[in-house]
Amino acid sequence: MKDFHHMLSSQFFWPKIVFLTLLISANASFIQRRVEQLKEPGYYCKGRRYSFSDVENARVTACNAFTSTRNDARRPRVYINSANNENLIFEWSIPAARDRKNGKRINNSEWIIFNINCELKDVVYINRKTKKYESCEKIPEIFTSMASGKKQIPEKPFVQCGSLSWEIEDIQQSAICRLYTPQLKVIGMKDTSNQIDGPWKKIVLGKKTTIHNRPHNVTYHIILNNKNEVRGAIVRHHISQKLTVFPYFIKDKINRLTVSTTWEKRTIDLTCSFDTKFLLVPENQRLNPLNPHKRKTLA
Repeated sequence: MKDFHHMLSSQFFWPKIVFLTLLISANASFIQRRVEQLKEPGYYCKGRRYSFSDVENARVTACNAFTSTRNDARRPRVYINSANNENLIFEWSIPAARDRKNGKRINNSEWIIFNINCELKDVVYINRKTKKYESCEKIPEIFTSMASGKKQIPEKPFVQCGSLSWEIEDIQQSAICRLYTPQLKVIGMKDTSNQIDGPWKKIVLGKKTTIHNRPHNVTYHIILNNKNEVRGAIVRHHISQKLTVFPYFIKDKINRLTVSTTWEKRTIDLTCSFDTKFLLVPENQRLNPLNPHKRKTLA
């Protein structure tokens, strides 16, 4: 009889244990999901949160640093090197201004990772134990669809070369403003006579931007074919690249004992070909032939 009661109680005991285990597991999963939902949108790096606006501000600041002409300007650092300038990947610490802690300036250990077109690739931090970069956790924003009935405004065609982008109309308007001024410089380009639409030439134009709330004029070259159609652009970018310094000797004396690394500022001229050709000046505007002999220099 006791065995019967023991067997009967066991039959009811184990289902209860299984039920309680499942209930606790479900509650734990719910609590975990709830905690994740309660997190504010942004990037979490070692428990430190950066809002999307923090990251965007850092990206814009870094992008402007590519073309700033100030000699003392901070430059984007090369994160991944490449023989092709278009494939270089860069880093920039966030926030752009260094924090103050206990009255001292300290360097943050979080960075945005982006390409030369200023497209954000990742947000990373250094794991102090492994001394390796790791991606920060991203909590996305939750959007509600409110614009389904709104009329979408079509975007104007634009072109891009590295960190600079233009609406086609902006390039044409800039060219019109310079066509009849001494500022217009037409430069013939070497080794382009064998092109179907060659020889090519380039002219110097400028784009007005704002850096640190101050107006700034960025100069660039527009590449033209023999029909005065825009083929591409050349934009100078300022970067910072890590160099390895080896031991060296002067007059039999060792001036540096060990291999070290240093960051060096340098410039690269990024040449871009546009997918779409367009007239430098629209047909309804008068255009004097652009003569490369106005300036004999070839480049």
